[in-house]
Amino acid sequence: MIAMPNTCNSSHLHLLILGNPYAGLIVYYIYRIQSTTFYARIAKKIIIIQYTIHMSTISDQISLTNTQQNQALTKQVSSAAFGAIFACILFIIPLGLMYMFVFHRKAYSFRSLALFMTVYLLGSVINLLFYRVTVMNDTTAQIDKMGVNDVGFVLSVTLGGFMIVALTLMGLSANPILTSIFENTIGYAVIQFFGLKELTDEVFSSATMDPIRKKSEPNEFNYNFLITRFNVDNLDELIKYGKNCASTKEDTSKLGLDFRFVLDYEEQIEKITSLVHLKHTVGHFVWIYLASIIALFVSMIAVIM
Repeated sequence: MIAMPNTCNSSHLHLLILGNPYAGLIVYYIYRIQSTTFYARIAKKIIIIQYTIHMSTISDQISLTNTQQNQALTKQVSSAAFGAIFACILFIIPLGLMYMFVFHRKAYSFRSLALFMTVYLLGSVINLLFYRVTVMNDTTAQIDKMGVNDVGFVLSVTLGGFMIVALTLMGLSANPILTSIFENTIGYAVIQFFGLKELTDEVFSSATMDPIRKKSEPNEFNYNFLITRFNVDNLDELIKYGKNCASTKEDTSKLGLDFRFVLDYEEQIEKITSLVHLKHTVGHFVWIYLASIIALFVSMIAVIM
């Protein structure tokens, strides 16, 4: 048996107050073995105090660690969300340029494939940058230093996500009328800024509507809405009809009511052709852009999971 003094001197109290609570527990049991009931009670109380302080310190440390982890996670999520939104906004620029050169007024057989490959490459570059910054914590986004396995993972995930774009292209090819949803809304709004009113004032006329149009303010009533009857499929037929109206002065019209469509100059033909193709391009662009944004978000979520 370990011999212990019968007095609880300052060295013992110092051990109990400042030392490890388990060391104090050992002292407590030693005192109890030697039947020093008074000192054992004192030791027990001090051990309880010490244990409470010790557990409170551990709890504070855990709470601080959790707070720091939550703040770091919140910062990472905010950064990822901001990066994703910023990437989606910037995505419109290269996609718009691609539509100008690949899609606008061009109807070659592999156009849909060219569109998909271009959109997929843009999405892959964005996802590689996103993966490098968000997952690998590289603020410089040096994708050229990524390993082959990481690049392969990101490209495969991006390809899976961008199947949404492929399905959208297939749907638009199978049912072209879907393009008119955005063609005659957003596309129509866009061509307002490219001289639509001046053109419609020249080529459209109506014995019933002309007096109303002349008495109205330019923005209150005009013939701009008639351009929604034109699309890339019936454009050639309507241009031919407009030329015939100019030469034969026909009163019948394919536009409904008593509207007449007359094309007197080649400049008018070129202008209306350009506007119809532009609104069609915008309508198709909006479909692919929305599909690309959804695909980009899906692939980004898959990358960071």
